[in-house]
Amino acid sequence: MARIVELTYPDNVTLLPGATQNWRDLPDDRRSREDADPGTTAGTAEDAELSGTRSDRVAAIGLDPAEADESPDSYVTPDAGDIPGPGAASPLLHGIVDRLFATLPAAARRCLVIGPHDPRLLARIAERVTELTVVVRAIPDAATIGTALPQATVLCGNLAAARRRGGTYDLVLALDDVTRVHSLEDAPRSWRELADEVVACVATGGTLALGLENDLGLHRVLAPEAESSRDLDGNWSPLASWDASRPRTPEQVAEFAAAVGAMLAGVRSADRTIPTGPTSYQVFPDWRAPHTAGTRLDEAAGPLRDLLAALAGRPVTDRPPAPGLLQRRAVAMADRWPDVCAGWVLLWGPGAPTEEVPALLQARGDGRTIRWVAAPDGRVRRTPVPDHDIPGSTDIPGPTGIPSHPEVPDPSPVAVPPLGRTLLLDLVEAATESDTPRLRRLLGGWRRWLESHAADGVLPAAYADARFGNLLAGTDTDPAPVPLEPAAAPAGLPEVIWVALADLLATWRAAGIRTPWPTSMHPHTVFRALAAMAAVPAPDDVARYWPRPDRGTPEDRPMTRQEMMAVITRQREQLHGAWSRFHWDEKQYLTYRAETFAGRVARRLKREAVRGARTLTGRDDAE
Repeated sequence: MARIVELTYPDNVTLLPGATQNWRDLPDDRRSREDADPGTTAGTAEDAELSGTRSDRVAAIGLDPAEADESPDSYVTPDAGDIPGPGAASPLLHGIVDRLFATLPAAARRCLVIGPHDPRLLARIAERVTELTVVVRAIPDAATIGTALPQATVLCGNLAAARRRGGTYDLVLALDDVTRVHSLEDAPRSWRELADEVVACVATGGTLALGLENDLGLHRVLAPEAESSRDLDGNWSPLASWDASRPRTPEQVAEFAAAVGAMLAGVRSADRTIPTGPTSYQVFPDWRAPHTAGTRLDEAAGPLRDLLAALAGRPVTDRPPAPGLLQRRAVAMADRWPDVCAGWVLLWGPGAPTEEVPALLQARGDGRTIRWVAAPDGRVRRTPVPDHDIPGSTDIPGPTGIPSHPEVPDPSPVAVPPLGRTLLLDLVEAATESDTPRLRRLLGGWRRWLESHAADGVLPAAYADARFGNLLAGTDTDPAPVPLEPAAAPAGLPEVIWVALADLLATWRAAGIRTPWPTSMHPHTVFRALAAMAAVPAPDDVARYWPRPDRGTPEDRPMTRQEMMAVITRQREQLHGAWSRFHWDEKQYLTYRAETFAGRVARRLKREAVRGARTLTGRDDAE
């Protein structure tokens, strides 16, 4: 007998044909009762499932729970910041949307968001439009978004029914691709068919923003498991399998973008303000959490492309460097980063921001986004950004730690080393070659550079994140390292050094890098050896920095295949070392037993010889 389950959802949620009940695209953030906030009661069963401590939810997006309430720049909004989401859940895409709204016409805006998106991003959009409509296919997701955004209209079902109900919109956003838009209740459709249906939702003179994941991206190659092998709700799509209509190369994306531009201009022949070539951002290094974007990279000068190689692999907040250290190095040396980007964000419309020159967007851990362009002297510099473009950008310290007002360019252009070389890559090269003198030289120079910027044993925030993947290596003209990412707050010099050394050791072990130390050696011993090379005393409590340094090893994400193979290789070598020592101990023991037995036999023979001699002497005396 079937069991009837009552559906509970807010009044601003409307169910349409194709709504799916037992499905969820947004992550199911279930928490145990012990983690629930004291005195907090959930209004619905869905609220109870998604409830959890605020510290856990704040930490999940890389912020310090102790500072989240005090930081004015944290993008945990008071309305909808308690729910994590898969679509556009990154400061980078938040910054791209902010740039889009800064250039849109000031006329009244009806906005349609298609697919599951981060409720924090939806809250930012709701503040800038007169009417917000969100379309999702799962009823639990609709209830989640409707509860977080009571001012929005949430339509749950297929996109065709939503378009018949709401018509066209001034602004259409589909930043999470279209693979999780089509209802599970409908027949499979191709990617291009669904993308054309998204384009049909744009009103005359409207703006469209569409995200497109790259199936050939480096993040797919380095993924711990193939996308087709995952079996969670959000990984399943009713689109046609092995869809050939999906763009997979920069050339195919350009053809698709031109076709969409022509479609928009052809539908409204009287309106020629729609450009056929959209603004295209290539995002790196991962589709779910990108932190770097580039535009017009095919025209970019060498220093800007070298900077992209460094930015794509840098650590952000408490996350370690992106996986695939050796693969990323190979891509940089082959100059193929545009081909292996994680995806594209395409913007069509009269209000879409345009880039006159190649540029990079860097989303920092503090939620701010800065823009890099090539300088005429072969270096790169940060360009001014309007206050309304990037929230909180009135006092953004540049890589040199000098605060720069948004209307004044950074006075210190940066010389980028060839191929975006960082200190991490120099140390990896030295460790792989077992070049211990070079290791001492690099670590000693790094320590002296930190000491030169410390005041009373405290480093300013601009230099407090001294992890080697965050430091551009010096050049012939400027040998000093350049930080790519500031820390959240100033920190003590010893703490900064110890965290960076622990992060270096964690990166080596995760990537399976060959080092001068035996694999079977305890990590604490190697950590103390690195501290000695840097000429700093090791901490008394090494265990606090290893096996999980404060901002080091990636315990919260699955390991890549390379990392798992590194663990297997390390364990095999440790087992081989243990067996070798066992056999050596056994041989020594057997040698000891043999020598002891031989000594006992010799002494016994000596005693028997003496006794025999005495016996013969007694017989002779008797005779």
